[in-house]
Amino acid sequence: MSSEILLMGVLEIEMVMECLTGLRIGGGPEAMEIGGTENVVIKDPLTRLPYVPGSSLKGSMRAHYELFSTRPINHEMVRGPQKIRMHMCEDPNCEVCRVFGRTPEKLEGRGEGGGAGQIQDNMIYITRLKVDDAYPTEETIEKWRAFSPDGVEVKWENALDRLTSRANPRVVERVPRGSEFKVMMSYKIFDEKDVENIDVIFQSLKLVEDDYLGGYGSRGYGRVRFKNISMRLKKREYYEDCNDQKKIKIGKIKEDGRVVEEPYSSLEELLTSMGRIISRIKAELGLSKEVQR
Repeated sequence: MSSEILLMGVLEIEMVMECLTGLRIGGGPEAMEIGGTENVVIKDPLTRLPYVPGSSLKGSMRAHYELFSTRPINHEMVRGPQKIRMHMCEDPNCEVCRVFGRTPEKLEGRGEGGGAGQIQDNMIYITRLKVDDAYPTEETIEKWRAFSPDGVEVKWENALDRLTSRANPRVVERVPRGSEFKVMMSYKIFDEKDVENIDVIFQSLKLVEDDYLGGYGSRGYGRVRFKNISMRLKKREYYEDCNDQKKIKIGKIKEDGRVVEEPYSSLEELLTSMGRIISRIKAELGLSKEVQR
């Protein structure tokens, strides 16, 4: 691989995800009890408290963005009896595959079409975005202790027979409204195109925000919002001694170019400033001449 390909930096992204309605991301029960709750939420095996897997959030981000983008749904994966349809391609400039990733089989030509792979030695194909598991904030844990130490509400639902009105009740666990989780992501930057694709991250989060996360969304579950969004850029120099002073805060950028050291309160506020954010990161990485201050 060409020695000209270098990691230019890593963008750290932090935010808080607030549940506007009950959130359900399912997990398997450890043991089934007669009359017990079958539809449980996923929980941390150490604390026994709910959390949001990074795979669930990243998968929802990708699924929503693929439906928003102009890229075709052109790839099938077989998971057990199900076919999973999604976008995946060999195009090294595809923003979906750059940000969210692609399978090695697609690059090596072992996908559904076969044939020779399209790998180029001067391109980086690894996934840029990493999404960590999101755990409840300390304030949320304190709230949970006031009414339910395990952090869930148990909701009864009924399926009604249309002719007899006979009810078939079921019990569903969900994380209660008002719960908050700390979301952390990191994004690798190799070139200017990676910087320009940063907006994909926040557009996909906005698409999730305007729809739902997890299961039972058509029944009102899973409405969330993202707030208190902050970013820090770690350039190559940071990794020489891991001095936190070398992390560059990408603060709120005003229309006149001033940088205010405070987080963005919402995705709408951040996306309005996306052009200035991208210009600032390019400048810090030496991809443009001037740093906006």
